Amino acid sequence: MFSSLTSSFASRGREPVRVELARPETSFLAMIEPRTPGIDAVSWCRQHAGLLKETLHQCGSLMLRNFSCNIEGFEAIADLFATAPSSRRGQVSPRHQVQGTVYTSTDLPQNHGICQHQEMAYDLFPPRYIMFYCKTAPLSGGETPVADARELYRRLDRRLIERFTREGVLYLRNFPPDSPYQSAEETFLFEDRAELDRYARDHAIDCEWVDDAYLRTRQHRSAIAVHPDTGDQTFFNLAHLWHWSYIAEVATAFSAALADKVRSTRGQDQWYNAFYGTGEDIEQSAIADIHGHYGELEVAIPWQEHDILIQDNLLSSHGRRPFDSKREILATIRGPWSTPYTGPLALI
Repeated sequence: MFSSLTSSFASRGREPVRVELARPETSFLAMIEPRTPGIDAVSWCRQHAGLLKETLHQCGSLMLRNFSCNIEGFEAIADLFATAPSSRRGQVSPRHQVQGTVYTSTDLPQNHGICQHQEMAYDLFPPRYIMFYCKTAPLSGGETPVADARELYRRLDRRLIERFTREGVLYLRNFPPDSPYQSAEETFLFEDRAELDRYARDHAIDCEWVDDAYLRTRQHRSAIAVHPDTGDQTFFNLAHLWHWSYIAEVATAFSAALADKVRSTRGQDQWYNAFYGTGEDIEQSAIADIHGHYGELEVAIPWQEHDILIQDNLLSSHGRRPFDSKREILATIRGPWSTPYTGPLALI
């Protein structure tokens, strides 16, 4: 199948490209590079839009390298996959707008690594696609490693998959006044409680005011999704990212004192936490197993300027490695689902 796609790319248009797989054994992450560097990325992608989508469905992620592209071109390429952007409301990672639908990928500190995850899998209407553009490549580190969500689903213990399929995931967030992270207002972008209540009702978020300045939210979501085009079942949740044990690890990037505070805080009061859909604790061994398989599956390609990484958010995940030099990676998040991500097995 992949060889036929490669032949199709080579036979169409005047500019032949080289297409290689980063993980040939699982047909994951297609690297697409023109044999003559500097070809206009937008024109080439428009000419091959159908093949790009077909390749994305097969390979989960695409990287376009050594094409000519600017930020406006990056947005135009994203439009070929989905024109509707995902809402910023409720997003976990702090970002700021660069232009249009393009934002910084994250504004977290550069010493802060981010584990593998699929974008906004906690949302009621998660995005179909996330795309990255390298404006400035770091001198070292700072990769955006990616992993195959289908392969993760195949590798995880069947008993864990079955439980997540039945119960889903319950996500918990606490926004105390002394939170070192985004405030509730910054996260949900509301000016008064009535506005927050409307948004929460429409997005199946349970809000509890612990006191006048302290919001706690809960979101019950599915954990396993079925891809609408390929029919593949994928592990699509952020239990491992929100679990208190990972949050404690993340907190060390801010301070040892904060990490100690996370470890000593009970489950319902954690800054972030994830449970089985019934509210029962997820075993630390299960979380460690998920992280371990992700680590085995990661593919990390050092960034080059003007690289474009396109991900099907159901079929692949991404993370970030720390860095210590200037790095500008931009992102656009597209294609919110039209059906809510709820139920034992989510069909979108």
